[in-house]
Parts: sequence; structure tokens; C-alpha cells
Amino acid sequence: MTLKLDDGSLLSILAKIIIPTERDEALALMGEYGFDVNQIRNTLTNPRYNDRNVGRRMSEVKAIIDAYVLDHRFCFLNPNRSMEHLKARLAAAPDIFPPSKIRGASIIDFGSGRFDMLGISILLFANMARHIYAVETARPDRKLPYLAALETAKLILSKLEKYKLLPIDSEEMKRRVATIDYEKIEIISADGVPDNGIHINEGITVQKSIDGIQQNSIDLIMSTSVLEHVRDFEQVMRQQFSLLKPGGVAIHAVDFTDHRHDLPEYHPFMFYYDNKKKDVNGMRDVDMIRIFDNIGFSVKTTRVFKLDEKDIDVERLTAHYKRYPVKDLLTRGATFVLLRE
Repeated sequence: MTLKLDDGSLLSILAKIIIPTERDEALALMGEYGFDVNQIRNTLTNPRYNDRNVGRRMSEVKAIIDAYVLDHRFCFLNPNRSMEHLKARLAAAPDIFPPSKIRGASIIDFGSGRFDMLGISILLFANMARHIYAVETARPDRKLPYLAALETAKLILSKLEKYKLLPIDSEEMKRRVATIDYEKIEIISADGVPDNGIHINEGITVQKSIDGIQQNSIDLIMSTSVLEHVRDFEQVMRQQFSLLKPGGVAIHAVDFTDHRHDLPEYHPFMFYYDNKKKDVNGMRDVDMIRIFDNIGFSVKTTRVFKLDEKDIDVERLTAHYKRYPVKDLLTRGATFVLLRE
């Protein structure tokens, strides 16, 4: 019987084939999955692929992988991904929170991610933010937070000018990046985030929720593709309002589409028709805006992406979504700028 590969299994096996000490086990697994590995095995008996020679050539392999990582916007090990998200959020409110306001600011990266938990926090701290709270409710991945933090720090230190968001002293930027405690990031990867949070250095704290953060103390709250996952939405947004200083701002980019991207019959709004919401709350932009208004935020909506009305099959809508005018079902994504005046 041929086994079925799980997600990512083939890539892991191919990586292990490169390593002589892992090769036999990897080839055996490929055989179990139905691959004809005899030719690969025979080729790898050549001395050029033994432990000594592969070790010498590993730098070539790593250079190929590193180049791919830096060019791939969806790779969690790509520090440029964090920089792209950070710049996009700040670009949504240039008159309210320009990059110059990062200096000395207290910031929450809301929903910092299971994988690259600290990319945005490290970039902000390197750019003179006073304190950043990386808040993530999900258990961190066991490997990627540590590896991603290393990649981010390495790239900042190698290309300081590229990662400056405001005029700052290069030596101070280096000093700040050098204060990161990677042993504590390893603790997070191995054991999860402690209930009372954990300080990564003098200015970065990782915690599971925004509970315990002082009210009226935050200058900026930001997130990317997070609010669509929040179930107790109004409660969380009221809490964010209370944490912001008067004049503070929350900038949230929201992905309103169905997240079942792996399905062959994928449509951006499949849950309109089958009511199966995978990890999303199913709220529409009008629902969120109504709650923002009720809480007391001054609301600005930018970067709105919509489908055409012809893309919505009105006849197939579930009872819940039939209550909406079709025009309120079209938004795929939007960025909200929420000011506490």
C-alpha cells in the first residue's frame, strides 16, 4: 500500500536527502510513499555526495534557499514580509501616525503570529519604539519564531539603511538589535508563552492577550489579517479603545474572505453559501464599522477591495447573509484606521 504524503512531508524528506546522515531514512520514506528511489540512491553513492563533500557544498545549497526565502512574500522566514506589513499599516494613516512617531512609542502588534512572532516587534524596536507588546493567543510554532527572529536581526544588521523607518543613529540601531535574548525565544518555541508573558529584551514583551497592559498607555495598535478571527469582537475592541491614549490609533488590515484556500472549488465567500467558517467570525465590514462607531472610535476606511455584484449568487445565500444588501457582501479586504480622540 502506498502512503499518502501529508502537507510539507515531501519538502522535509527532500531536505533530509541532502544530509548524508539522514539520507537512508529519507529514501526509505520516499519508497514507502511510492517513489522509485533506486536512481537517486545510485547517484548519491558518488563520493561527491559523501559527508565531507556535501559539507563543503552546503553553502551553495543554503545560498539558493536563502535567496528564495528573501524573494517569497509568504515565507515566514522572510524579514521583508514583516517590513512590508509594517510599512503598509503606517501608510494607511500618514497624517495620524507617520514613521517619525515610532520613536518613543508604546505599540501593540495584535496577533503577532504563531510563526514569525517577533519580526514586526524587532523592526519597531530597532527603529526606536519604547515598548512593543507582541500579542498572540495561539501556541507558537516549535521552530519558526526562533529562526525567524534570527533572520530578521541578521538582515537588519547587514543592511541597516534599508530597515530604517526614520532617521536614527546606526550604532544605536545595532545596540538595540543586539539586546534580543534568543534563549527566551527558544523557551517560547519549546514551551509556549508563559501566562504572565515574557520579556525578550528591554523593550519587547510577548504575551497571550492584551490583559494586564495599562490603560491609556498605548500609542499604536496594529494588526494584519487578525480581526476576522476574533470571536468576542466587541469586547476586544472596547479593550483596545481603553488601552489607547487619547490621540492614539489602531490600524487593522482585515481579510474578509473565506480562509479555506486549499479547497479546489475555492470561492472568496464560500461561507455565504455553506455557513462553514474556518477560523473566521464571518463578520462583514459594515458589522465592524457599526461596532467601532458605537465604542467611540473615529473611523476611517482605506484600501478597500471588492468583488462585483455579479460574483455573488444571491439565490444560494444562507439565511444569515440574505439579511444583508448585496452591496454589503462585496468587500474582500479593507484597512481600518481607528482614532481615539
